[in-house]
Amino acid sequence: MAFSPAETRHAIENLLGRYAECADARDARGVAELLGKARVSFAGTVLDTDEQIFGYYQSLFAAAPVSRHLLSNIIVDPDIDGGSARCRYSRWAIESDARLLAMGEYRASFRVEDDTWEFTAFEVSRAWQA
Repeated sequence: MAFSPAETRHAIENLLGRYAECADARDARGVAELLGKARVSFAGTVLDTDEQIFGYYQSLFAAAPVSRHLLSNIIVDPDIDGGSARCRYSRWAIESDARLLAMGEYRASFRVEDDTWEFTAFEVSRAWQA
């Protein structure tokens, strides 16, 4: 099934948003399910299986404060089999007041498999960290 550029953008933005929701919930299993078919590069660490992704994020989330990710400057490039996207993120600690923890960029690629959208690659780079 062919998707219009608008449908592609919608699907990709939803996947990026689901990643941010899982990260905010500190849900390592959810992140692993979402990124399980992708090659993940997180600040220089490369993860190739859902179990590697789960273990890495479980460790990362164990020490993480309650936070909220804000995504901006989302640019989606559709192609015939899926597409790619890049966006900026900021991660805020939610305590008695909000405190900026990190800023950076996500780059990702996606494909459609049996009418289901999925990540094929996901890269997190940090521009700044507290």
